[in-house]
Amino acid sequence: MIRTFILLLISCAFASVAFAIPSVKTADGIRFEIRSASLGHSNKQKSVVLEFVLSNESDTKKIDFDQRFDYILSDEFGNRYRSLPKPLNYKDPIESIPSNFPSIYPGETCTKILFFEAPITKAAHLKLGIKGPIDGIPTPLEIEFPAPRPDPSGPSVIEITMPTDGAVITAGEMFDLNVRVNADELPFKIIVVAFGSTLENPEPSQDNSYNITIPVNTPEGPSSISVIGYWTDAQGSKQILSKNIVIYVNLGPPASL
Repeated sequence: MIRTFILLLISCAFASVAFAIPSVKTADGIRFEIRSASLGHSNKQKSVVLEFVLSNESDTKKIDFDQRFDYILSDEFGNRYRSLPKPLNYKDPIESIPSNFPSIYPGETCTKILFFEAPITKAAHLKLGIKGPIDGIPTPLEIEFPAPRPDPSGPSVIEITMPTDGAVITAGEMFDLNVRVNADELPFKIIVVAFGSTLENPEPSQDNSYNITIPVNTPEGPSSISVIGYWTDAQGSKQILSKNIVIYVNLGPPASL
């Protein structure tokens, strides 16, 4: 399957992780979830990147946020990890804020991307503590989830076969992004995130190809491409795996790094 699209600019990198989505639901129908956890970088500092989702599943309660949440990330050894600023020029299309925010009405969902210091190598579990200004809900709430790990040696489940990591491509040129799924069960969708835009493939196959044109006004320098696959396990929980490469956008004739 070949798809063509034109992209804008993004600067962020991610490694892969997969788990059943951990969540906490309050008596008032407010659900807190960690949809994905990735290893990446925030302004050249190693980090863990969390997709945090807050859903109002109540039929009658409107949630009001007059203040920001305080987030505390820790591991099983008692280490705490500082919150980090988002990378420069970072724009994540996964983030979504309801139009009525800071109010969240019944049925609405708020998705945020959070950056923290990377955990120590031996940390197997992380815990996100949430202190929030929600009346009637004891805080902090805590959500525990597996610590993300770098890809093991050998091909990953999501594999980018072309271009290779570190490839140099001139702004304005088209190139093929080839993605292979090394699993018997195919994901129910694949999302390509690159240069500030996304492409969703709702019918992925074992081998997938996307034609990408980099706009001529793309700044020179490194840019990342992330491919995210979504699976559903036997219990109906969503699992996520991602793969990332970094290419170098060149403003002149193609050259070698």
